[in-house]
Amino acid sequence: EDIFEVPLFTFTGDTEARVIDVMPKRALQSKVVAIECTFLGDVTVAEAERKGHVHIDQLAARADAFAEVGSVMLYHFSKRYSNGDIEAAITKLPASLRDKTTYLPVGK
Repeated sequence: EDIFEVPLFTFTGDTEARVIDVMPKRALQSKVVAIECTFLGDVTVAEAERKGHVHIDQLAARADAFAEVGSVMLYHFSKRYSNGDIEAAITKLPASLRDKTTYLPVGK
């Protein structure tokens, strides 16, 4: 009997986008990857990096890294954003990432 192990869930914690570049390949084969996405389009990538957080444009630039992931769940958004802001930003992701991305709703 063949046994195949599939990681079910990868959680990055409060981090920077470069974590994607150094994640073990197995982590990027998970059924679900939960990754923070603190900032959207009103903040620059440089500012997000200075603050030690992830900008949605950094995820878009790394869309290919998520090719084997079942789904991506974004969380840890700045309180300045509403669910509508987040949904609008997700629609701008490359289709390969957008189609598998969801988010943890915020209180607005």
